[in-house]
Amino acid sequence: MKKLRNHLSRAIAMIMLVLLLMPVSTMVANAASYPILFFFEDENFEKLIVSTTATVGDEVKIRMLWYPVYKNEEYEMTVYDEDGDAVATASGSLYNYDTSSRRITVTWDTSDEESGRYRVVVVKKFYSLYRWNEAPSTSTLYINLEEHVHS
Repeated sequence: MKKLRNHLSRAIAMIMLVLLLMPVSTMVANAASYPILFFFEDENFEKLIVSTTATVGDEVKIRMLWYPVYKNEEYEMTVYDEDGDAVATASGSLYNYDTSSRRITVTWDTSDEESGRYRVVVVKKFYSLYRWNEAPSTSTLYINLEEHVHS
């Protein structure tokens, strides 16, 4: 009888462990296959970039091609200076009726910035399992701001 109780309690403990880990493994599997977004230089979204150059005072167009996976998704964009300080932010929400890609353009006014290398980081979020989750990867674009040269 004692052996039977030990086997039953081990079986119950194993079943409870599986039930506890099941939502976590499902969430990790969903998030692991979540695609990133891509940055483009041109209005037609044909020239893929990871870095670009602009002049201080320009309005920089940050063009992103978004591949939705879930019905409710968000992005949070932050522009960081060389010291790691946030100098600009933007965010947006998408309700996806289908899985076709979306083109998003965010304008960054650089008139208050100094020359240097800036890092644009975009975090994708998605609504799943009744809560907002961050995708495991972020997308990064580097922008080199140069001083305006008077001729």
